Amino acid sequence: FFLNCVAYLAGIDAVAASGVEVGRLQTGMDRSGRLRLAYITVGAIPSALFLALAAAVAARRRRK
Repeated sequence: FFLNCVAYLAGIDAVAASGVEVGRLQTGMDRSGRLRLAYITVGAIPSALFLALAAAVAARRRRK
């Protein structure tokens, strides 16, 4: 779903593009690029948000 959203925002019609097999998304990224993007969106960003929230809670508790 996410890669289809990327293709839509990039203006690429994955099915109608020439040389693209049906069921295969053309994003301009190779396998390692797609995996890196998935790791960042699924792991790194939520982890960073969690750590920022935990730091804010810890700082608030220290003030009291």
